[in-house]
Amino acid sequence: MVDQSNSAVQSVFFHV
Repeated sequence: MVDQSNSAVQSVFFHV
């Protein structure tokens, strides 16, 4: 998992 762009998106999706 070396995708900062995806990391941010996943963080928001998981924060729902």
